[in-house]
Formats: sequence, structure tokens, C-alpha cells
Amino acid sequence: DPGPTLQTGSATVTLEQLSGQYENIVVQGLTTTLHLQTAGTDTLIMPEAAKVTMAAVQTGVEVTDLSLELQLGLTPPATLPWVALRNISAAAFGGQLTSEGAQFDVAHLDQTLVIKVAQLDLQQLLHLEQQKGLEGTGVLDGVIPVRLTPTGVQVDNGVLEARPPGGVLRYHAALETAQDGTPSESQLSFVLQALSNLHYNVLKLEVQYKEDGTLNLAARLEGQNPDWQQGRPVHFNLTVQENVPALLK
Repeated sequence: DPGPTLQTGSATVTLEQLSGQYENIVVQGLTTTLHLQTAGTDTLIMPEAAKVTMAAVQTGVEVTDLSLELQLGLTPPATLPWVALRNISAAAFGGQLTSEGAQFDVAHLDQTLVIKVAQLDLQQLLHLEQQKGLEGTGVLDGVIPVRLTPTGVQVDNGVLEARPPGGVLRYHAALETAQDGTPSESQLSFVLQALSNLHYNVLKLEVQYKEDGTLNLAARLEGQNPDWQQGRPVHFNLTVQENVPALLK
């Protein structure tokens, strides 16, 4: 007796306001309904994409109001050849993140998810740095291409730019270097004084993120400080490097 044989059928999996944690990722309010169909032992399909919503995802940075369409490629008995994510939308840093999505080949993972960034609040981004005395105003837009590989996540040639007319950056740091000293100290004093009340009209960030967690930001700033050297024009090119996993912890 070979036992029962599955011929045809369907199943519905519903998750409602599910919360949980996987490693360092905390999920709240996960809601979705997945529809699966089978026709014999060799066919298991998810005929249509499922709408997935999450109230919040916390990875050190909080993303809220996440929604997307999810479809899985399934091969019995338990193989997942591909995953498709479409129409992604979420809120973060006072702004909106959106993406048309992509289909990911699980066995040969090397795909790029292009994320469009709109109306990020500069002050909320600066808060991540936790640098005392650093504050700013302005709204940023841009594009962040996120590449997923078997060994991690990376970003190449991401760009964020401030919307016109710009905003203000203020860095209130001790200015002991204002006195005569070494050339490097004099240059640092120059930068700190200019940044004490910089009214910028250009703020552009070029973003590179490596799989080891190293974030490189190349910033271009143009503007003037009305309180310093009679408001002379100021152009800065600054490079910032951070280890993101350590920063988020």
C-alpha cells in the first residue's frame, strides 16, 4: 500500500499582527495572507503575490509603515528557487522609501534593489551620529541601489541631495584650535568656525557601503556663514567613515 497521494488542493496561511525577533531584527505588526495551490506531488505554486504589511521593523534604525507585495517560487518538497518583492513602501527618518522591487534568485543571489528616497529629515539623520553639538535643517532626496549577495549587503554609488533652497548646519565644538598652532590645527579651526552656522545651498552625499559594514560618505557642501568672515562663500569636501553595525549597537 503506497499510502495516500496528494492530487490537488489549496492552502491559505494568514498572519495577523505578528511580532517577533530574528537575530538583531525586531518586527512588529506583521500581517499577510498567503495562498498556495498544489496539483500532484510535483507542483506547488503561489499563483498571486501577497500583500505584506508591518507596523515597524527595528534594526537599530526604525522603519515604519512597511508594505510590499511578496511572491515565492516553490518547488516540492521544500525548495525556494526565487523570491519576488514588488511595490515596496516604508517610512524612515521623517521621509519615504519606495522601490519597484526585484526578483531574487535564491541559489545565485546577486541582485540589486533600487530604493528611491524622498524628503528625509536631515536632523533625524544627524541624530544617528550622536555627535554632541551637531544639528541641521533640510530635506534630502536621492537613490540608494542596494545589492544583495550571498555574503552580505552593499551599496555602490548611492546619492542623497538636499532640496532647494537648502538649510543650515551648526556644529558647536570647542575651538581651542583657533589659537596659533600646527597647520593641521589651523585648518581644523577654519572648518569648525565655518560650520558653526553654515547656511548651505548645496549638500550632496555620495554613499558607499561595504559588506563588512563600512559606510563611506563623501559630502560636498556649498554655502556661507553670515557670522564668519563677512559671509564669504564656503565650499567643503568632507569624507566620513563609519562602521554601521557598531554604530547601530
